[in-house]
Amino acid sequence: MYTRCPQCQTVFHVTPEQLSERGGLVRCGQCTAVFRADENLVTEATQALAEGVPAVIPPPQPQSVAGQPAAVAPGSKRESARRPKATPGPPTDLPTVKELLLGGKPRPRTRPFFWALGSFLLLLVLAGQYVFFYCSELARKQELRPYIVRACDVLGCQIKPRQDVNLIELTHTRVTAHHRYENALRIRATLVNRATFSQPFPLLEVSLLDRQGRVIARRSFSAQQYLRDNVDTNRSMPPNIAIKSQLEITNEGLAAEGYEIRLLPS
Repeated sequence: MYTRCPQCQTVFHVTPEQLSERGGLVRCGQCTAVFRADENLVTEATQALAEGVPAVIPPPQPQSVAGQPAAVAPGSKRESARRPKATPGPPTDLPTVKELLLGGKPRPRTRPFFWALGSFLLLLVLAGQYVFFYCSELARKQELRPYIVRACDVLGCQIKPRQDVNLIELTHTRVTAHHRYENALRIRATLVNRATFSQPFPLLEVSLLDRQGRVIARRSFSAQQYLRDNVDTNRSMPPNIAIKSQLEITNEGLAAEGYEIRLLPS
């Protein structure tokens, strides 16, 4: 089978297997035009040559029926008989349609099963990453908590207890001079958890201010430092229970005229 470029009329050799690749689209090696090889087929390369069009494949060498040169006619001079010039056969290095396919060599097709399997594995990895980084937020939902706990056992993530310091009320705060030591202050405050759930004890941040309201000293204290000995700091704050705190800090060389107390997540 042969196909012909409609732009420059160049003829190429083609097979039915090659026509099935890329939907029959090829690029001409002479003028680089793109055309459908299956829609521009010619029956024979010699037919295309008879029409006066250029061809990559030349016509075959003319021969007699027996395959021998034509005999000299009787009564003619032998020396005047001339053998027809031999036409060279088709060269072996001609480009084929497969070499001229758009995009170079066709890529092997991947089966849909492997695409589906790869997509499923990527979804599993994405779900695992989401659970690992947001396990604490997901565990707040009671219907999801058992599954999140199992997933964290496999992934090695840690579920942090729920905490909202905005729902902790800080009342009865007082800063006085220490009754026993000089250049020392005693800070007292009462904490009440107004949330409907128990939550960890927050950090207590104390700032000392001068007359202009500028911070001259600041430090954060953990629950082990500001709670009294009769309070278990390993347990969470129960809702609506007043818990008293007390701090004793030094104030040597600091002209503190005011203070500020804030609660921070632990």
